[in-house]
Amino acid sequence: MFSLIIIVAAICAGVIGWAGQRTVQMQRIADLDRLAQWLLPQINQIQVAPTPEQRQQMQSLGHILQARVTLIDASGRVELDSQASAADMENHNTRPEVAQARRQGLGISVRPSTTINETSVYVARPLLADKPNGWILRLSFPRHTWAKFAAPIWGLLAVGAVAAVLLMIMALWILERRWALPVRTLGQAAQRMAEGDWTTRVQEQGAEDIQAFCRGMNRLAENAQKQLLLVEQQRADLQRLVDTLPSPIVLADAQRRVRLLNTPAEKLLEVDRGRALGNRLSSVLAEERLLELFDRIDQSPQGLQLNVSLPRGGQRFTYQAFGMRMSDGGLLLALRDISELALAVQMKTDFVANASHELRTPLAAIKIAFETLDEVVADDPEQSRKCLSVIQGHLRRLEELLRDLLDLSRLENPDLKPRLKSVSGDEMLCLLRSAMEPLAQTKNISLYFESQPAGLRFESDERLLTLILKNLIENSIKFTPGGGTLRVELLAQDDQLRLSVADTGIGIPPEHRERVFERFYQVDPARSGGSGRGTGLGLAIVKHAALALGGNVQLDSVVGQGTTVTCLLPLQLSA
Repeated sequence: MFSLIIIVAAICAGVIGWAGQRTVQMQRIADLDRLAQWLLPQINQIQVAPTPEQRQQMQSLGHILQARVTLIDASGRVELDSQASAADMENHNTRPEVAQARRQGLGISVRPSTTINETSVYVARPLLADKPNGWILRLSFPRHTWAKFAAPIWGLLAVGAVAAVLLMIMALWILERRWALPVRTLGQAAQRMAEGDWTTRVQEQGAEDIQAFCRGMNRLAENAQKQLLLVEQQRADLQRLVDTLPSPIVLADAQRRVRLLNTPAEKLLEVDRGRALGNRLSSVLAEERLLELFDRIDQSPQGLQLNVSLPRGGQRFTYQAFGMRMSDGGLLLALRDISELALAVQMKTDFVANASHELRTPLAAIKIAFETLDEVVADDPEQSRKCLSVIQGHLRRLEELLRDLLDLSRLENPDLKPRLKSVSGDEMLCLLRSAMEPLAQTKNISLYFESQPAGLRFESDERLLTLILKNLIENSIKFTPGGGTLRVELLAQDDQLRLSVADTGIGIPPEHRERVFERFYQVDPARSGGSGRGTGLGLAIVKHAALALGGNVQLDSVVGQGTTVTCLLPLQLSA
């Protein structure tokens, strides 16, 4: 644009210069014609040749007027020239202005002169109007006499260039201020908005149309910011909502990038939510099983529901997986922990199987004993007594089993509430000693009871405490060889009541220690030292009774050296 303005200015300057020169030339021609008409009356009396006075007069006039005066006779010979030697000049009847003057009475031309080697303006007239083929008076102005009156072309070009530059600077300033700068600002703001920065605002400036566009952009950004804030609030509400759900939830988009992850899923997958969001599932989920679940969800438009087992902390947990493919191609996975339900179902199955087994064995033995007794009751009194002894033993076993089942059933009841009352530690241990010493004496096991501090009284359920200690003592006596010892301690430490039963029995192998508190679970019965089988419910009863009192059970055992079972219960002293 700048170059175009310079070219236009140069052309205009050239046209102006040419027009100025043309005007000056025409003005010089008019001046020469007036001079010629003024001179003609003074020299029209020349017939053969001008006199010396006339020559001198015309030389002086040419010098004064700064014009070249030339007299040409009828033959075309130059008789007088104020600026050149007439003798050296050629015939002038061929000159354009002379020829035109002879034809029309006035001759005009602008051409280079071969005599003075300079462009000149010529005007020629006959001395006598009625004799055009006679003498001719020619006046001319050489270029150096009239060029100074013309407009200087380079000056005009310079003035035009300066004017063009100023015009261009002014145009650029106007364009920059009213259009370019506002449009550039708009572009930068639009780029920031495209990058997600909807807090950007555009200053209203420039032309009216640009200002209107700025106002529109600001309204757009304000509305988008409000919508984005609303979406963020809804997303935060959704995140808080799903965080309150107990089931782990994972949502991925169509590109398998994590878009939503609630707190239970964060804990289950052992990942940080901030780092997981936006990353691909393959880099977030460590279990191949979960990745396979997402693949199956992607291939199941109607949704997916199945049970999966996942290892966590050395244990296996069972989850019910619900999967759904979203309308935008995303994948949703929700996991409901059914480990306790699965464990309860399994425990129910085991309980039925174990209870059936435990009941079937004594019943079968009693049946056989009765059949044998029926055959020998009259003939073999000794065999009859053995049969009666077998029946009595198995009936006792059934009685213990039913008693333990009833105890365990009561303890597993969620509505069970301990009956708190003041309990004397010394009295409770004294009653246990009198009840358990006969059983210990049958195996020559020494019993030791200790209560610290002496005279300790506290608030608790004496029935549950007695149930705990009785089962622990019976269990220890059963698995302690003859001549061993068994120590029962009741200690008050800080805000805890510590019940412990330590024996010098056969101990429990490490692989069985985690399961001895399960119902009907028994370590190899052959390890009991011939003391007979128990019901397998004693330690389960101890565990549930301790839980009912708000405590827990700990077990420490060394194979061949003995076992110590400790119950830690909350302590509330009696007034």
